[in-house]
Amino acid sequence: MKKKVLLTMAGFWILTIIFLVIGLGCLGAKIDNGMGETVNGYQYLAPVTKNISIGNEAKEIESGVDTVLSKGYQEFIDSLKDQKTMAETADAPQEMIDGLNKQITFYQTVKVGVIFSVILVPIAAGLAIISGVACIFIKN
Repeated sequence: MKKKVLLTMAGFWILTIIFLVIGLGCLGAKIDNGMGETVNGYQYLAPVTKNISIGNEAKEIESGVDTVLSKGYQEFIDSLKDQKTMAETADAPQEMIDGLNKQITFYQTVKVGVIFSVILVPIAAGLAIISGVACIFIKN
């Protein structure tokens, strides 16, 4: 029984590493964002500081990760897809359609990277830790 739990723990650690590699790979890849810039997801996710005050008052910081996981972000991607569809039906220049495709790809890649790095990695690591702790209490 203990060997099975240890194998389970090892599997979860391997899964954690795979998720981490996928997530960081998506965020670290240099992608054309469709606006003439080649950026990676980390630059997009840099925290945005708003309402900076002078003195002892705290400044409000809105993280880019929260933005990516919000419903508005998916609505933004959907609106880009709608714009692309309208551009295709209106016989817009191919450069415009290619630019919209690059924007959609960039924002979807950032979202996948955040989901893997921020959500799936902690879940898999937590399961690996829980199964490792369970090994301590198993006699055989």
